[in-house]
Amino acid sequence: MILALILGIVGVLAGAALTYWLMQQKLEEQKQDYLEQSRQLQNNLESSHESRMQETIKSLQKDFDNQLTKTKEQLEAAHQSQMQATIQSWQTDYQNQLKELETAHESRMQEAIKSHLTKTTEELETAHQSRMQATIQSLQTDYQNQIKELETAHELRMQETINSLEAKYQSQLQQRERLLDWAPQTAPIQYDSPAAVALEQEVVASPIKARDSAKKEPQELGEKILAWGESGANMYISPLLELVYNSDSYIRQNVALALGKITASKTNRFDCDRVISVLGKLTKDPAASVRQSAVEALGKIKSERVIPFIQNALRDSDGNVVKSASAALNQVKFYRLSQGSKPAKTQRKR
Repeated sequence: MILALILGIVGVLAGAALTYWLMQQKLEEQKQDYLEQSRQLQNNLESSHESRMQETIKSLQKDFDNQLTKTKEQLEAAHQSQMQATIQSWQTDYQNQLKELETAHESRMQEAIKSHLTKTTEELETAHQSRMQATIQSLQTDYQNQIKELETAHELRMQETINSLEAKYQSQLQQRERLLDWAPQTAPIQYDSPAAVALEQEVVASPIKARDSAKKEPQELGEKILAWGESGANMYISPLLELVYNSDSYIRQNVALALGKITASKTNRFDCDRVISVLGKLTKDPAASVRQSAVEALGKIKSERVIPFIQNALRDSDGNVVKSASAALNQVKFYRLSQGSKPAKTQRKR
């Protein structure tokens, strides 16, 4: 019984062991199948993943290529635009720099030309002034000699005229006295040309009156001198010339103005030469007002002989004198010296 029980237990255990072994074998087979299926599934998944990866890579590559192409085109367009803007800016800067260089070059050229012209003009003016001074000196020498001869002849004629007029006046005076004694009711005798007699007496008496007038008040004498100038009478030239060296600059100034007015209106060549010479000396007077009046007076005389004195006045230290000299030179610009004419005349005189 016990043996049967033991055998039963051993059979049960043997059956259990066999069952376990069989189960183990079955599990091993299932495990192998599962592993095989897992490998196949993994292979399939790997194949599918690689396929999808390839497609994704191809898609991404295509998108990347498209984007790269588009970006490249945009960059090229931007680069071209920047290049165009840079080139345009460079061209603008180049044009501006070129204009600045041209302006600076023209300015330097103008300055160089102006400097050269100034230097050449100064040299020509110096040479011209030198020739003019030599010519003027020669003419002045001849002029002084002619003046002395003319003054001598004029004094002789004036003395003869004075003597003749005095004799005539005395004769008429004696005749009038005799007529008054013989016939008181008779009308007075009219003298021959009383205006001429009065004019000649004024001419004779003018130098004496001028010397006496120099002692009067400057204001009164100055007004009288201006009145002489307004009259335009040649007979006042001699008394005016005697007042040229008056100590009062106001008198000398009015003398210059009066001489200019008289000479500008109606004067013979002899008086004109005398007045121009005196006015030329007054352009170097110590007083600026006298120099200015002398220049203005020369500007009223229509003669080319006044030009050298006016040109010298252009270099005066006083601004008003220079301004008057410029205006006077514009007035006499049609009477410019013709080169070569005066030296030839001087040679003929010599």
